[in-house]
Amino acid sequence: MKDDLNTDFLTVDGAARLAGVTHWTVRLWLQKSKLTRYKSGQHTVVSRTELLELLKPRKAKD
Repeated sequence: MKDDLNTDFLTVDGAARLAGVTHWTVRLWLQKSKLTRYKSGQHTVVSRTELLELLKPRKAKD
């Protein structure tokens, strides 16, 4: 599956490239429900918007 980083959904590998992490990290986020898993044919895809939201810096809790 070809990735276009301007699409609404990304493959696990495409999401990993965009996030600057390994595909194993994206799979861990899926396993821990930090990202929602969608299917496109036989491929697992994730929402680009949801991924970018996950990557936003957050204020540390005291």
